[in-house]
Amino acid sequence: MRFLPFLFLLSSIASAQTLQVAVPSDVLGDYQRWLRDRDIAQVFSYSGDGVRRDVVEVALFMQALKLGCGAIDVEWVPVDSYPRTLALLREGGVHAAATSVWKEDVDTNETFLSSPLIADGQFFVAMFTALNHPIKIGAASDLQNISVVSSKHWSRDWTVLESLPLASLQHVNDWPTMVRWVASGKADALLAPMTENETRLLTVGSVSLVPISSARFVLPGSRHFALAKHNNDGAKKLSVCVESGLSILRQKGAVERAYKDSGFWREDFMRWKVLNILE
Repeated sequence: MRFLPFLFLLSSIASAQTLQVAVPSDVLGDYQRWLRDRDIAQVFSYSGDGVRRDVVEVALFMQALKLGCGAIDVEWVPVDSYPRTLALLREGGVHAAATSVWKEDVDTNETFLSSPLIADGQFFVAMFTALNHPIKIGAASDLQNISVVSSKHWSRDWTVLESLPLASLQHVNDWPTMVRWVASGKADALLAPMTENETRLLTVGSVSLVPISSARFVLPGSRHFALAKHNNDGAKKLSVCVESGLSILRQKGAVERAYKDSGFWREDFMRWKVLNILE
């Protein structure tokens, strides 16, 4: 009986147009490879081939959508730029984003935000380097000989990296280029969430990087699902039912399990020393 208050939402949303949902193309590919021919509503474990933080967020988004809103057709809109995703949400170019966004990057006058998927102070990353380029970090002072590549568009990463005593910090626009730079030696390292595989390798296409053990970093801020406010009546209904589905997932422990299964909060990584302390 708990779903009765949302029945009017489900009927109106289900009869609406197909939802256009932004997702990075590499994330979409890994999500589809991980899901295979399974029904996402029947998936209760989030480990497996291709899984990582943003992949399990797509899974959680789809599960929240199904639990809270019922059967709705989704049209994936590949968007490989985080700023572009935020712009499409503001402009109403898409209905939602399937991966989380930083709260501070969003104007809530134009975009609905879900309750936090990742609370402030709970977003941890490792520093990854090339397989043939071993680096040891025991303290922040050990970073002074390390060059790091990132993107100024990733404001949280960039702010944290600027606060560290690095040899240099270089900007590129996109994630695949960052990985190639580290693999080729143009930069020593990059920041990325931990992976779930036993080797801890971060693999992008044919390139693999290895984490620099025993050191992790915390990025400030909370992350949320974002939904466009354009077509305000329908958008509000969509945000309410997605939040309802997300609440059910939390009650089942699915959100925490997804982040643990993906390696984002893997047990051994969460014991590593945090080298930056946020004020």
